[in-house]
Amino acid sequence: MRFGPFLKLYTSYIKDFSSSCATLDEARKKYPAFDAYVREFEASERCAQLQVKHYMLKPIQRLPQYRMLLDDYLKHLPTTSPDFGTEDAPKALKIVSEVASHANDTIRNEESFEKLFHLQEKLIGSIEIVKPGRILLKQGELFKLSRKEPQSRFLFLLNDILLYTIPIQNGTFKLSASLPLAGMKVLKPTQEAYENEFSIITVEKSFTLSGRTHTERDAWLDAISTAIEDNATKRSTFNAFRHAQMKNSTAVAVKLGSKAPIWIPDTRVTMCMVCTSEFTVTWRRHHCRACGKVVCSNCSANKAPLAYRKYASVRVCDQCYDMLLEDFQRADEEDIRASLSLMTDDVYGTARECCSLSLDDLRGRYKKTSVLRRVRNVPQRLKEVQANDAGSDISGYLYKRIKKHKWIRLWFVVKDNVLYAYKASEDVAALETLPLLGYKVSMATEEVFLSRKSCNCELNV
Repeated sequence: MRFGPFLKLYTSYIKDFSSSCATLDEARKKYPAFDAYVREFEASERCAQLQVKHYMLKPIQRLPQYRMLLDDYLKHLPTTSPDFGTEDAPKALKIVSEVASHANDTIRNEESFEKLFHLQEKLIGSIEIVKPGRILLKQGELFKLSRKEPQSRFLFLLNDILLYTIPIQNGTFKLSASLPLAGMKVLKPTQEAYENEFSIITVEKSFTLSGRTHTERDAWLDAISTAIEDNATKRSTFNAFRHAQMKNSTAVAVKLGSKAPIWIPDTRVTMCMVCTSEFTVTWRRHHCRACGKVVCSNCSANKAPLAYRKYASVRVCDQCYDMLLEDFQRADEEDIRASLSLMTDDVYGTARECCSLSLDDLRGRYKKTSVLRRVRNVPQRLKEVQANDAGSDISGYLYKRIKKHKWIRLWFVVKDNVLYAYKASEDVAALETLPLLGYKVSMATEEVFLSRKSCNCELNV
């Protein structure tokens, strides 16, 4: 009982066990005479055919053995024993259990520290990774959906931040962004064709990532969602506030301009998502900095200040400009001041710069430009359903035969017994529609099958 707390000294031995074994191995390689003496000692009768490392391990095994022996002793303690009915044996068990738990916690913390230390050495960028209480939860390679083609990215998920890095040679990584888990959201796509993808939304940066399989995608989704929830729980002071925060995070939509949008890849859009003008070599694509849609130059000629960009005036589409200007004109001066006071330093600027802004400064950053509009007459029936409609029955890419041996790849959507065909998966207007009532699905003929091996069915009247 008196010497029980001194058992915590075992923790130092346990912590240094791996390095002690490595030192022994190194000494045996470096000094042949010492290696010969160790082998001779291990071959003696007193070693009972066990290596030195087995005896080095025994002190580590003692703590759980003490706990098991005391637990078994209490279970089989006879009523005639002098320890029966006293508090000595239960107290001894409690002390040994606490020491064993303390040793386990120390080992876990030491392992976490080593992982963070190795991660710090691999990162190229000014950030301090090693901090008390920080734990590396998950790491792995994913692919970011950029404007042109997927790009390799390596993510490190910690219990308070997500490190978004670019792999470089020799196992090093260039830090692209350090994203706090507070306020982060993860979303799954609605289209079945993109089952390997998921999106991350934060104030500073938002993007879409893709795994090699949907199982890998789900594993990352679960890990990030759990980390966000645990981080919110630790940051919350009261349970009531925590429940309210979690409810708001799923039920309330993100205010336009408050967080970086997810940019839609160029390859998934063939027309302006506002006026439906088709893009060409000269009629180029642009991204709205507020909603992430792909729009033409005419539909994104206006500029507006965005909160996540520290209220810098940036390119936005016509729809977002009208909404942002309406929100600004409707807002009270106190609300605007409160939003400015909540700003923090990030890659877009400092909080001090925002706090010094006046209402006239913000008003002057709304810049509307008059341009000559292109008008494309698209029948209303082709604009009733968008290619990314969340309420569709099914959607995905298929090949359509337009001539005997010519096929084109289109995005098809079925909704309300109507088949819609689009050039790309994010287009806002269909190429054509086909009411499905009166049609039947049948296997393709051998001629059709040979002309396009990936096709095995067709629609017939």
